[in-house]
Amino acid sequence: MSSIYYSIVETAKLNNLDIQSYFEYILDEMILMPKSTRHESLQRLLPYSKELPKQVYAKNK
Repeated sequence: MSSIYYSIVETAKLNNLDIQSYFEYILDEMILMPKSTRHESLQRLLPYSKELPKQVYAKNK
């Protein structure tokens, strides 16, 4: 199971996401998803999704 989390974190880093903001966002979104459509809705929450909001991206230094 930890390899799944590690893979998501590393993919998020490659896509210039702020890890904490990203996980807060996806966990909040998952809570709101109806169970019947959760599987289909998860695709838009993946780290490489073009549907992620700007607040989950890392600020460039």
